[in-house]
Amino acid sequence: MKVSDAADRPLSIAYLAPELGALTSTFIYREVEALRQRGVSIALFSTTRPDTGRISEEAQPVVAETQYLYDASKPAIAVSALTRFVRHPVRFAHALTLLMRDAMIAQTPSAPDRLKMLWHFLLGCRLAAELELRGIRHVHAHFAHVPAAIAMYAGLLAGIPFSFTAHANDLFERGTALREKVRRAAFTAVISNYNRRFLEEAGCVADRIHVVHCGLDVTRYEFRAAPPGNTPPLLFSVGRFVEKKGFHVLVEALALLKTRDARFRCLIAGDGPLYGEVRDRAQAAGLREDLEMPGAMPQERVKALLDTADAFVLPCVVAKSGDRDGIPVALMEAMALGVPVVSTHVSGIPELIRDGENGLLVKAEDPEALAQALGRILREPQLRKSLARRARTTIETQFNLETIAANLECLFRASVHTKQNTGGQE
Repeated sequence: MKVSDAADRPLSIAYLAPELGALTSTFIYREVEALRQRGVSIALFSTTRPDTGRISEEAQPVVAETQYLYDASKPAIAVSALTRFVRHPVRFAHALTLLMRDAMIAQTPSAPDRLKMLWHFLLGCRLAAELELRGIRHVHAHFAHVPAAIAMYAGLLAGIPFSFTAHANDLFERGTALREKVRRAAFTAVISNYNRRFLEEAGCVADRIHVVHCGLDVTRYEFRAAPPGNTPPLLFSVGRFVEKKGFHVLVEALALLKTRDARFRCLIAGDGPLYGEVRDRAQAAGLREDLEMPGAMPQERVKALLDTADAFVLPCVVAKSGDRDGIPVALMEAMALGVPVVSTHVSGIPELIRDGENGLLVKAEDPEALAQALGRILREPQLRKSLARRARTTIETQFNLETIAANLECLFRASVHTKQNTGGQE
């Protein structure tokens, strides 16, 4: 995509995300950094403030500059809405009309989601005031649920275009008013072709949807020249302890490996609601000496451990609720470092990992298949080496953040250019 007009003009946009600065938001603020390196001016906003005890060192500056919408008092939010009405009555009435229509007819996972739309509208009033004050020309949200809703109403109220990136849980389990958001957005970014098909099947306007992968700054990940040579080999995994990560399947696969006299040590970093259940499963399976679960870790520690692993495993599944992963960034990080990966045929993961070429893929919820794949990884050092080399090439050529940021910048400039020449959106 090329936008010749205004291509060299300063581009001032806003990013909105949940818990910006948290351990799970690394890919968002690195995307912001890549865009800033291209000369894009970005103001950072977030819904909730992350737990200060769970922030990586690299995220501290992000938290310091981010404005957290939920920090505002309810009276202050009410005043923002009243001010919007007084200053821009026509815009306010238009946005309020759309809100009422959304609350009545938009598809939602549950009835309470309709009531929450009013709260998102009020927060949109608060955000719109900040966007206007800072001269923002476009607002982009990460995640299709709450952030996209706030950004949508804020854009309407501020008279600027909005867009959003859809990931996983926000689509598969918490997708509210998806058709309305896609129709009103200047563009919708999805992290995989799988997600694009999901939105199209949900009745969303196809030509507004663009596949924009999450990516890595490969210069941050030095490809290791030699395997770590752990004795026994170290299998590493990281993620929240929720059903879709498949850690219960990993425990069963490790138990199978142990009955076959395979030598290994496994470490799963992270925490979450199923931590205790997975720990109990592991103890019942006799994995007390073979499996460590040290809890959540800052990004710096995770990367250091990943770099010392013989293999990275993430056996994702589709949860009973329908929730599933998109394309986990942790898989990309392992591949960039040269750590061979094992995962499953879930969602967009096969768009990153090609079985037998740059990693191994198995059927989800299949402990036997996972045990066999891990057994191959443990037994075949040459396989580990060839998978790792091709995986690095995949990240460099298809999931390179520099290229992804360039594509995003083009989409943002096209949005602002269209707004200038047409005067608006729905």
